[in-house]
Amino acid sequence: MVVVFDFDGVINKSEYFSVKYEREFGVSKDEISLFFQNDFDKCAKGNADIKELLIPYLVNWNWKGSIDSFLNYWFENDISLDNELLSFIDKLKQENFHVVLASQQERNRKNHIWDKLGMKNVFHQFYCTSDLGYLKSDKEFYVKILTDLKTNQIIKSPKEVIFFDDSKNFVKAAEESGIESYHVLENNEIIENIKNWSHQILKHS
Repeated sequence: MVVVFDFDGVINKSEYFSVKYEREFGVSKDEISLFFQNDFDKCAKGNADIKELLIPYLVNWNWKGSIDSFLNYWFENDISLDNELLSFIDKLKQENFHVVLASQQERNRKNHIWDKLGMKNVFHQFYCTSDLGYLKSDKEFYVKILTDLKTNQIIKSPKEVIFFDDSKNFVKAAEESGIESYHVLENNEIIENIKNWSHQILKHS
């Protein structure tokens, strides 16, 4: 059985980066949101390099350093891991659940999350939009996940997969692929849903 977790909003409970940046640098959230509205999706799909697309925005964001120093600031300050949930995930692994991340990230932050934050020591796999070429709002993103899990003989059916996200739009897209999916904001919801789902799977296996 496979449990799929979103990262930002589920594993990472940090406030929005734009909120923190506005507080520290006096740049409005609306100004920062322009990049995410206009160009971020290209990076999240793996079709563009964030280092190239971000540079024109940094002038208006009052950033005086390099693009690399900005990304380092962003990645280091946009994190607040939910240790309670991570402990629960460790228990799932001990019970032989296959646990994976599914997240909408450009490649640099994806590598930061997996390697520097050590999520590679927590999760078995990381399905990222910039690797799969689809956003999490696309049904195809989840179809690719299912295909990979089947190819590697981890599952035989989508019914063996459950997904948790804090975005209703992403949950809807995952449901369309056949994955049992839940919009969650609290850890107790995740734990209860996994318990009920796994009991049903075992009951019919």
